[in-house]
Amino acid sequence: MTNSVSEKHTFVQELIVLENPMKGYRKWYYSIIPVSCISFMIIGGMGFGLFIGFIIGWALAYMIVNGIAGVRLLKLNFANHPMSALITNEQLYERLGTFAHPDFTVEKGMGRVRFVFKNKTVHTIWLDEKKQTYSVISKFKKKSMITNRHNSGIKEYIHAYNANPIIQNAVNSATLSFKKQEATILQKA
Repeated sequence: MTNSVSEKHTFVQELIVLENPMKGYRKWYYSIIPVSCISFMIIGGMGFGLFIGFIIGWALAYMIVNGIAGVRLLKLNFANHPMSALITNEQLYERLGTFAHPDFTVEKGMGRVRFVFKNKTVHTIWLDEKKQTYSVISKFKKKSMITNRHNSGIKEYIHAYNANPIIQNAVNSATLSFKKQEATILQKA
């Protein structure tokens, strides 16, 4: 059961350009703010009502869009993905030792395999051996929480949305290579 160094997983080596899946929700800002401004202008007068309406409309749109991003992030985090072979965290970490991508680093933290994406988000692989599935739990690093205070929920979802397919590809290829190695060992025996 030796892991040969010549076994390399090939992945796309390009830098990842972040795609924004929440771009369509900007219309909330463009619709709620004017409606709020007009309604508060009617109630409170031209100057004060317009100012208060703008503030309340912006806050309401901000909370709605970040709430939508939070719900989508939860769905993404708790999705169970099937594994092709039963593998432990140590074996997965050994297999992913050859993973090379300029935007990712693979770490072993607290008994779990973690991917750090663009030094901003941490994606922890949670293996469920009974169901033979895994989940990718994504969250901001503490440093990124401080530097990304504005729309942090949206930014966290964008990073998770862009990183998840690559992480799933890496985990699937690692479990497939483990399954192939087990099959060759069983054939030799």
